Amino acid sequence: MKKIITKHNMPIYSSKIFDTYFGNRKCGVFDIETTGLSFTNDKIILTALLTVNDNIATVTQFLATSLNEESAVVKATLDYINEEGIDYLLTYNGASFDMPFLAVKATKYQIGKYIDCYILDLYRVFRNHSDLSNQMSSLSQKSMEKYLGIADDRFDTIDGKKSVELFKEYLITKEDALEKTILTHNREDVIQLYRLLEIIKYTDFHGAMYKYGFPYLAQDTCLSVTLKLSNGYLTISGNQISGLLSIDTFGDFNNNYEAVFDINNKKFQIKVPAFKEANGIYIDASFLNDSSMDLELINGYLILEEDKIKKHREINIFSMHLIDIIILSYSNK
Repeated sequence: MKKIITKHNMPIYSSKIFDTYFGNRKCGVFDIETTGLSFTNDKIILTALLTVNDNIATVTQFLATSLNEESAVVKATLDYINEEGIDYLLTYNGASFDMPFLAVKATKYQIGKYIDCYILDLYRVFRNHSDLSNQMSSLSQKSMEKYLGIADDRFDTIDGKKSVELFKEYLITKEDALEKTILTHNREDVIQLYRLLEIIKYTDFHGAMYKYGFPYLAQDTCLSVTLKLSNGYLTISGNQISGLLSIDTFGDFNNNYEAVFDINNKKFQIKVPAFKEANGIYIDASFLNDSSMDLELINGYLILEEDKIKKHREINIFSMHLIDIIILSYSNK
């Protein structure tokens, strides 16, 4: 197995809506190359992780030089992701392919590493929370690069299928030129993927974060948050990733919610009563402090749904504020 590290100029991506969820979080842009699509029969032959610091991108790749080195590639990849302290992985169709493929291999080789960090899959954001699928015949990564006008910036000219063919040849010849071509294709995938974050402005990103959840850091506690508005409650739940807490509170007359943080199973759940009236669903948010004034309250109430349309931004941001209040209150005891 080979480990390859390259450096590239890369401005850190930032926008108001993106930073609401991922500002000050460490991103790892992740991609794998495999010999095929079968999680059980095919092999991982190459992985790449891109991180950005001070406008410099570092791309770290792990390349198998034989088919027997898959376990080494998987272990090195998981070790590196954990060592780097990645808060979220940016992928393209990774929630359906890269991550489960990696998980199957980790189980196969009994590698005791688990990726706790959040997975931001841009493909499903583009597919399910934008009109892009109606505008384009394909939502492949290279199609999205063309849409953004960055496709010609690539330094490679091959696709994933050709990369597999070249790898098979590389296993026999070990030619440096073949190795360079395979590595360049994989490296360009993560570099270009990071640049595709610009397309978020054409999506309903608040809606995507409501559906898929988001990572959140409150005090020293890192959470993976999921949301559900139904059956008379807004339920905020998920996993405690780090800074584990044990909390069991039912609030009071001013704080109308119940919260349970279980340190043993690393889960948490917060339930807030929601009231249906006329054409909307409301919650009593009068306990929010001045730092929460980015939410518009009406006589202390926050509208979460109106005319059967959920207000995803309001739900998400309210949930962040409530998590802050609960954890701050706990830490001050």
